[in-house]
Amino acid sequence: DYSQIHAYFFDMDIKDASVLSNKTLGLRYEYKNRWGKLRTLAHGELALQERKDVDKGTTLQFYDIGAGIGYRSHEVLINYQRLGENNGISFVTPLASLHDQNGWADKFLITPSSGLRDYSLQYIWRQNPFKIDARYHIFQTDVRESKIGEEFDIDMIFKLNQDNVILLR
Repeated sequence: DYSQIHAYFFDMDIKDASVLSNKTLGLRYEYKNRWGKLRTLAHGELALQERKDVDKGTTLQFYDIGAGIGYRSHEVLINYQRLGENNGISFVTPLASLHDQNGWADKFLITPSSGLRDYSLQYIWRQNPFKIDARYHIFQTDVRESKIGEEFDIDMIFKLNQDNVILLR
C-alpha cells in the first residue's frame, strides 16, 4: 500500500499554436492499498491554469477525482473529471494522454469553449497474458451541464512478452 503526492508546474509557450500556451500549477494525490486479494485505490487532482492568450487574472480550474475497488482479476473504477471554463475560455491540455482521458474517439482533443465534465465507469479484467479494459463515459458541458455525448470504449490486450503487445481497440 502507498500514498503519493505529485506537484507540477508547466510553463508552455507553443509558438505554432499560441492558443494552447499556458501556465499550469497542479497537485495530484494517489492512494493504493491491498488487503489480501482485495485492492482499493483513489486519486484526486486539482490544477489551476492561466492561458497566455487571455487577459491576466482569468484562472481556469481542472479537477479529477476517482476511486476503485479490485478483487482478484477484476477491478471497477468510477471517475469524475472537470475541465473548467470562464467566459468561453476553457482549460487546455496540449500534452498527449494517449487516450487515457475523455474517451478514445478523440472528440475532445481540444476542450470545448463551454468546458467539459466527464463522468466515467471503468471495468478491468486481467488474467496474464490477457487484459480487457472497458469504459463508459457521459460528457457534459461545464457551463450548464448540458449532455454533449456518451462513449463506450473497450480494449482487448494480449501481452506477447515484456516489450510487445497486441491491442484491439
